[in-house]
Amino acid sequence: VIVGDDIHDSGYGASLRRSADAAALGSNLEFLGHRRDVAEILRRLDVLVVSSHMETFGRSALEAMACSVPVVATRVGGLPE
Repeated sequence: VIVGDDIHDSGYGASLRRSADAAALGSNLEFLGHRRDVAEILRRLDVLVVSSHMETFGRSALEAMACSVPVVATRVGGLPE
């Protein structure tokens, strides 16, 4: 499940979709776009992966932990804290 949009119009979202198509992930991957029901989505997860290259604060990790969802994250920005 990938939640969110390419808010900076960097092309990253399109790149993710191309990679998913190339890997033939098909129905094993969902692109949900921008959502307001984040807590509900988080509760469906077994684990949240935050694979950011750059992250100032890591709000998504905090939201997952608040929903008792384990987090695996890259060691950048505020995520290690």
